[in-house]
Amino acid sequence: MMKLNEDLLSSLVLELTGSYKIKFHPEGKENPDKFYEIDFTPPFRRISMMEALTEKLGVAMPNDYDTEEAREFFN
Repeated sequence: MMKLNEDLLSSLVLELTGSYKIKFHPEGKENPDKFYEIDFTPPFRRISMMEALTEKLGVAMPNDYDTEEAREFFN
């Protein structure tokens, strides 16, 4: 499934822009000097969603998602 999404997204960016790399202007095009370059060249880096959320949010996620404790945590 990840490979399918990777192929879909990267080919879409390539078809629309002629490149796998695009410029993102978070402050709009009024400030053209401030931008991030986003590279959609496959293969994409794979990360664990739950590990990334734990790291970014600073909250330990449940290990077993099929428990009442996990349901309470995600509610």
